[in-house]
Amino acid sequence: MSLILRYIKKGVIQENFIAFIDCHTYMYEPKLTGEILGNTVLKILKHFSLDPQYCVGVGTDGCSVMVSSIRGAIKTIQSVAKNAIRCSCANHALNLAISKSSTVQSIRNSVGLVKEIVSFFNMSAKRNFVLKSVLNGKPHLKSLCETRWTDRHDSIAIFKSSMSDIIEALTNISEWNELVSSSKLSKAKTLLTAMCTCEFIISINALSNILCVTAPISRILQGIDKDVLAAFECIQNAVTILENMRTNCDTVFKQIFEESCSLMKNFEIEVNTPRLSKRQTQRSNHPSETTEDFYRVSLFIPLVENVLEDLKLQFLSKQNQTVTILSQLIPKFIVDVNDENIDSIVSIMKNGYRFDDDLLELLEESQLKSEIQLWKEKWKTIKNEGGDVIKYALTAIDQCNGILVVLKREFRRLLR
Repeated sequence: MSLILRYIKKGVIQENFIAFIDCHTYMYEPKLTGEILGNTVLKILKHFSLDPQYCVGVGTDGCSVMVSSIRGAIKTIQSVAKNAIRCSCANHALNLAISKSSTVQSIRNSVGLVKEIVSFFNMSAKRNFVLKSVLNGKPHLKSLCETRWTDRHDSIAIFKSSMSDIIEALTNISEWNELVSSSKLSKAKTLLTAMCTCEFIISINALSNILCVTAPISRILQGIDKDVLAAFECIQNAVTILENMRTNCDTVFKQIFEESCSLMKNFEIEVNTPRLSKRQTQRSNHPSETTEDFYRVSLFIPLVENVLEDLKLQFLSKQNQTVTILSQLIPKFIVDVNDENIDSIVSIMKNGYRFDDDLLELLEESQLKSEIQLWKEKWKTIKNEGGDVIKYALTAIDQCNGILVVLKREFRRLLR
């Protein structure tokens, strides 16, 4: 298990890697459970003299060991860190959403073929030399990451740009006159035949088109200086782009199809539609008038819809509305907040965070509402006078003077 601490020091967000932890050795337990993982984290915090009461968020992936409401690691940590809430890793959730592209059969088969081709060249110095000679200084093929779909963009992009060179290299290898490695020559011919198909080339171009949207966002989400609101804004931008692609799928896919046809023409690959039948259960069987229509309906639209649907599920569901509501505290948004929204913010803070003293809870609820109203009036005045209205939680913290103590704490939650 890896442990990373994220905190603010002198107005700057810090993110420090602590250690890779062997939980079996550290806790002397033969079997790991969510409770053991949670207690491991608490034990390490105690070792570094860090008080869990100051912890406002716990970031993990979505596996049951972590998020179980009964014996999960987060539940164990929250039993001590009263105000720590779960904050799912945005980049991990993005990775899960992109992995939904593998549910489209054509994409899954094509990605598998890319892995086979890259492995075929990497497993032999002689074959690798042939490929390098053909590439002539171009970026070398990269292996596809098994777990991180967001990291596959570079692999797919390089493969796509070098497709003509790869075909040439496979052709040269398949024409070798060597009896010793006849099986490898047959493998080269098999890979070449599978690669030189209409379905494969269109699939790679379509997948690359989607990854071009998600790859920059993945790099942004991994930045240390990004808060949770910035992450959601990035995802919202990706959703908007993908929705536009779905709405204008005819125009978008037409460009992909024309690019694919241009490549297929260079290598005399036939642009065709798979054989259709009245009853088909093993692959797409959509009736269509043209090849372009078939691949748009059977490949591109399902690809966009699957990724788009899971992005919304991972980030924009009701479970994530808390972040959206709390983000209204940022000066950029607070100037337009009405009394009903203020009550919603107060309600979330009352129900979502625990206090040890009932009287303190009542005082902080009324105090928070008053602070929000003061905060709103402050920034409305600044805006009306033509001043700069802050857009980010980190810079907003510095504007919370000694009076706005509860509000200052809530901004720290947005930076978790």
